[in-house]
Amino acid sequence: MHTLRLVSSVFALTATSVLALAACSVATPGDDPMVDSSESALRALKAEEVVGDLAFGETKTVQYSETPRYRALRVQASAGDTIDAWVRGTRGADAQAWILGSSYATLATNRDASTSTTDAHVVKKVGTTGTYYLVVREANLEDAELTVALAPRAAPSSPSADPFDPASCGGPSMTRAEAVALLAPGTSDAIVGRYVIQKRSRTCSPVTGCGAWGASTTMLGSSLGSRSLNMEMRGDLHLKVVGSNVQLELGQGGRGSTSGSTCSSVGAAQACSAYAYIAGYQWGGSGGMYPTQSVIIKADNARLTLGGVLTSTCVRLADTARSADKEEEYVLLAKLTSGTTPPTPACPDNKHLMQCGSRASSGQTTCCQMGLTTCPQSGCDCWGACN
Repeated sequence: MHTLRLVSSVFALTATSVLALAACSVATPGDDPMVDSSESALRALKAEEVVGDLAFGETKTVQYSETPRYRALRVQASAGDTIDAWVRGTRGADAQAWILGSSYATLATNRDASTSTTDAHVVKKVGTTGTYYLVVREANLEDAELTVALAPRAAPSSPSADPFDPASCGGPSMTRAEAVALLAPGTSDAIVGRYVIQKRSRTCSPVTGCGAWGASTTMLGSSLGSRSLNMEMRGDLHLKVVGSNVQLELGQGGRGSTSGSTCSSVGAAQACSAYAYIAGYQWGGSGGMYPTQSVIIKADNARLTLGGVLTSTCVRLADTARSADKEEEYVLLAKLTSGTTPPTPACPDNKHLMQCGSRASSGQTTCCQMGLTTCPQSGCDCWGACN
């Protein structure tokens, strides 16, 4: 009985050994425990694994071997760019690819782009400007030649022509250096474009919501003695030196006028003061005609206060208002031009040019006070006088 028990034990040990040897004899590189074909998140790259740079629209060939484990190409991308790369292996190589962020976080991975190919295809739209890594390897760690092709950077889409669309003016804020470049040496003021403010409105109901937007209008202001909206809010865009900063200003009513609006310093989002405009001129007793300012009151009974973006190519400022039965949108959209120095004012020290008379056909100047025609008269400001 003891002999039989010993023979049985030997047979069991022999069978186990044979199975173990058989398992070793059929092992393939794909079964290597170091190869994880489903690997989705990579570790931080080693310095020797980064083998170069890859530009948008460029194709490079990478010679792969098991050591080091990965090959990586740096990609410099801007916010909004799409990294779209194909990795193809020669002679039946099985390509695998990843896209990593600057801190090596895995953003995308692929092994087989479809059931009919062993090529890899990775795509990722990035939200931050910086360095990214396109990482490749042969899936089974076999020596291989891998071709890495990065698609060209997509052409930027044309800005919307609709001023009420925020996409009509986009990009980074104008820098102080860009603003200074538009000012002539020794000056502190430059006209960089023209603007007009537009408005659209729609009716609203607390039950059914708001309807469709109506047609836009630029006639937003009332002139003196008129209750109708019959004045356009338009003027020059200025960049002015204020202290050590450069500010955007919406001019309205000519040089020296305090109408329009003063906005933020360049380099940040724009926030402007309440917009004012010249509604007309009134007789100032013995001092001629003086401008009278007015403001735009929105549907919510607040003053029009614009805010938005100023880039190196455009400016878009907007404001909204909502009441129980109406919604309004106001917008200023303008392209910037090369800076021009404003003309020399007719009156020094920002005084107003009095226009209180009219030139008669005989060449005489008719003064305002009591219709006198002889100039000058005491207490009568005529054309060309400053006050």
